[in-house]
Amino acid sequence: MTTFGESAPAELLFKEFGFTVDNVVAKANALLK
Repeated sequence: MTTFGESAPAELLFKEFGFTVDNVVAKANALLK
């Protein structure tokens, strides 16, 4: 764990931590290969 207690609008935090649709789809596809 490198951070704790981040505070910002959810959209900004999702981007900051890589929780975007494109990233989630890419990770899921990588796991299925």
